[in-house]
Amino acid sequence: MDVPHKQVLEFIARLAYNIPGLSGELKLYFSQFLTAHFSKTLSKEQIEDIENRRASSLITEEDKKKVALSFSIEHKAWCVAALARLQDQAEKVDDRILSRRIGKLIEELTALFSLTDQHSVIQKEKDQIEQEILVFQNRPIIKIQTKIWPIAFDYIIRFAFLLSFSFWDVKKDYLGLLNILFIPLVTLISVYIIGKAHKKANLKLLDAYGGAAMYKIEYSVSVNQYTWLAFFLSSSIFISYLLPDRLHILALFGLSFYYFLYLRYFRIGRLGENDLVRQLENKGLDTRKLTVDENDEVIVALETKLNSATSRLEAYVLESALFGALTFSGFLQIMATDLVSFKDLEDFASYIFSTAQAFIHLDGAQFDAGIIGLSNKKSLFCLVSAQSLICSIFFLAVIASRLRFSDIADKVRTALNLAKAYNTKEEVLHDEQEISGKTTKRLELLTAKVNEQLRQATLALEEIGPVMQYMEYFRNAGILVFLIILISSSLFITSILGWTFLALTFATYLYFNRSTINIRIKSFFLTSRIAFIKQGYWLFAATFLPQVFAFVLRVFFHVRDTNFLFAVSYFLMGLYVFAWLILAAHVDGQFGEIDASKSEQTRLSRWKFFKNILAVLVLIGTIGLTLKHQHLQGANEMLILSLGFVGIVMFFIGYYLTKTKWIGFICGWVMSVSSIGALFKLLHFDGAEEMRLIGISCAMVMVPLIVWKRKTFHSLMVRFCVATILIGIYFLPIFEKPKLKLQIAYDHETFGTNEILGVFEKNSADSFLEQRDKALEEGISKSDWYIQQYGTRYGFTEVYRTLALEYGDFATAALESAKTSHTNDSTLLPLALKAIKQENKILKLFKFKFLAIDLALESDILLAMGRREEAIESLEKIIPQLTDDEYKEYLKAKLNAIKEQNP
Repeated sequence: MDVPHKQVLEFIARLAYNIPGLSGELKLYFSQFLTAHFSKTLSKEQIEDIENRRASSLITEEDKKKVALSFSIEHKAWCVAALARLQDQAEKVDDRILSRRIGKLIEELTALFSLTDQHSVIQKEKDQIEQEILVFQNRPIIKIQTKIWPIAFDYIIRFAFLLSFSFWDVKKDYLGLLNILFIPLVTLISVYIIGKAHKKANLKLLDAYGGAAMYKIEYSVSVNQYTWLAFFLSSSIFISYLLPDRLHILALFGLSFYYFLYLRYFRIGRLGENDLVRQLENKGLDTRKLTVDENDEVIVALETKLNSATSRLEAYVLESALFGALTFSGFLQIMATDLVSFKDLEDFASYIFSTAQAFIHLDGAQFDAGIIGLSNKKSLFCLVSAQSLICSIFFLAVIASRLRFSDIADKVRTALNLAKAYNTKEEVLHDEQEISGKTTKRLELLTAKVNEQLRQATLALEEIGPVMQYMEYFRNAGILVFLIILISSSLFITSILGWTFLALTFATYLYFNRSTINIRIKSFFLTSRIAFIKQGYWLFAATFLPQVFAFVLRVFFHVRDTNFLFAVSYFLMGLYVFAWLILAAHVDGQFGEIDASKSEQTRLSRWKFFKNILAVLVLIGTIGLTLKHQHLQGANEMLILSLGFVGIVMFFIGYYLTKTKWIGFICGWVMSVSSIGALFKLLHFDGAEEMRLIGISCAMVMVPLIVWKRKTFHSLMVRFCVATILIGIYFLPIFEKPKLKLQIAYDHETFGTNEILGVFEKNSADSFLEQRDKALEEGISKSDWYIQQYGTRYGFTEVYRTLALEYGDFATAALESAKTSHTNDSTLLPLALKAIKQENKILKLFKFKFLAIDLALESDILLAMGRREEAIESLEKIIPQLTDDEYKEYLKAKLNAIKEQNP
């Protein structure tokens, strides 16, 4: 480093910063000036260290004399010129006393440094400083888009912790500590590490384009990002108010400071090379070097921009005044009439509070009660009145911003009027010069004045941009709320009208943005396809992770509510297969093109049509499987729809994936039988095992044939056949016991399953039919032991499900045997009655919510045994305990039919 530069910086800093009465604004200006001048030889940290540490001590006359002896003439002249620059800035801010003090200090230094006769040297340094400042102020501005995903991640983590505490019924005493210390600390540490990497990459990129010192780096935050930050802040404060400790005041100031801290000191953003080049090529207008003709064009351009902004301003203000007055008058009308009272407003606020509180605490009953309270006409009036007030506030913000716009517009008009006045004289002198051929300094002076005024107008006009952006934002927000008011008001008539308004709004948005949306959809589809193909195997493995997590959490950590993870896994599997069928190209070079036809250029390929249909059906089927696992309604219907139509579509799939079409139909038939067999297996229908055996046997024969005649079959056919085999193998009896062990271990949170497996071994419908009394007694004994041992602690486990099904199957088989033989077996029917009563005992533990399909069997058996009154009594006991209204009506009809029969 150049030591004199450090000494010069230390001297001028101590000299300037210790001037009495130097304001903070002028200190900041001088600090920026010193940074700009010395940044080529000293680092920013060195400059700050000298400014902060060295400049804190006062400078004495002895120090000045030492400097006078050690500094060169250039350095002395530069110090005087630097103070002269500070004096000019003091005069600009109209601090005359300070200007006089600096002037006296300049005179003392000039005399002390023996520079009285060195005016040319001082003026040279002044010109150089002026040029440095001009270059520094006009250096290119590089804007880096600030990323707010850490704040979004922080918000999601907080919300996830809140819902997790509510879901697992954990006390929320430590939730405040997590929100105040742990989550922000983790977020800021992560941001600091990532930010350092981004900063290093940005500096490396800027070094390739001349160095970071050549540019002014700014981190920008978009309007949409500010909107998300406002949403995060407001919703977090509201949620903190709903929590038991009610730290909403702390949340208001704490989160505001936290977000400010992030945006000011911990912001991150990566500068792309394309973005950098685009910003460098998009240079602003340099008005210093405009010619006589060019400044005419700039005057017209600036006037056009000003007039355009003024026209938009007038339109925004007129719209805001109209809509704001309309919505506020609506608010006053609602409040002035008897439509809504203050009591109604208090009730509405209470319902909002209770509903939101029920949501974050996962209290379904309270949430439903809150929704009911918010669904009446009074609450709707309260909602419209609140929306009207918010809408008026938004439009008022637009009107208020006009004052700021007017001040800026006056500056622009003043500068443009002066520029036009100078330009008129400039044109006259320019015409005279063209005639005489003589150049005059007066013309150059006028051109410089015109350019200076244009520079002032350009700078002032740049200030209009943020104002217009502010007005446009709140104007759009006001119109959006006004639209919501219209939709809410339409609910007074019918909900269909509200949905119509919403659909029209959505259709309008699509119409005016259809081109952009189409391009984005296509680009997203292409990007997704590439990413999916690259990471396909990893994504497929990831679909099984929720099942692994569920098993680990349940068995090792005894977390009960993990069943939903299995449902998530099933859905992800279906989503993977759906994406694979849709996104992958499925090209087979040996087979050639699928569905190659002359009309393929003009219409959608039939193969793609059936492939997409298959993808949709697979997705529907996995959604049905997900619902079935969660015991939700509609699961069986979706499975029937999906696998039933898959059985049909597979004929077409086989046709297109083979060149020998009759073989393709056979392949399609095999896959169709397998899909129907899977459906029957899931719904516990008869014939599932037979169809499974047919599917797996034929598929195992087809795979060698496909490999042998490879060119005749598409590679997809091999995959479909392998999938058919794997599904069939999954349902083989040899794998039933390992699957059962895993299921029991999961249900009972332990690997000690041998004793529980004994319950299965002693309860089999086949053994009941063969061994009768002894087998049934042993089975019921084991069943009673299990009920006494575990009760409802682990819910409706696989053990309970299997026991209920085995007892039901045995009772059904016994009843069918009695009907077909037309004789009452004196031993079989009583055993069937015992079995069905044991099944009902199990189902009653869970209030008949599961497998409530055999509840009429007991009455049927009793009727077969000739015990009509007991059959009636059995149904009368069961019916009041049912929750399924449809099945309850079925049993009531059956009961009435029995009563109407002749004894």
